[in-house]
Amino acid sequence: MEKELKKMQAKYDNIPVEYQVEPTSYIALKGVNELSYALEEEHLKEMFENLLIADMDSRKQSKVLPAYIEIIKQLNKDDAKLLKLLYENKYNVCAISLQLYTENKEGYSELDNYIIYNFKINNGITGFSTLKLNPLVIDNLLMHRLIEVDYTRYYPDCNEPI
Repeated sequence: MEKELKKMQAKYDNIPVEYQVEPTSYIALKGVNELSYALEEEHLKEMFENLLIADMDSRKQSKVLPAYIEIIKQLNKDDAKLLKLLYENKYNVCAISLQLYTENKEGYSELDNYIIYNFKINNGITGFSTLKLNPLVIDNLLMHRLIEVDYTRYYPDCNEPI
């Protein structure tokens, strides 16, 4: 925890002095408490840290809602990893929802799976990276309104800009 507090101090020091403010008590107390439970999950830890730092910046403080703590608490590491991927991605992200059927004694059972195709440029090389997700990851992010999925659009080539 001490290491994380030092990292947060460095982020706080990057806020111009005229915008540095005391955090609201609820966000500070609840946020630090929840951060202590997420220390082993890099992306969740970063989300809590960024929320706490935003609450200490007068330019952002009014946009920091207590509900965000509860939302982050309900995310798992895969949710946080996908959100970070979406946030950092500067290109189109294409999602495929697969419905696979397998035969068993009772007939057929349905297995859902989402595959996210993410167009990237790494060291001048273009290509696709994929991320296979349990559908609950997408459903959880949709439930919290952190992402939107448009099932009415079809893009035959993910390389083309939207």
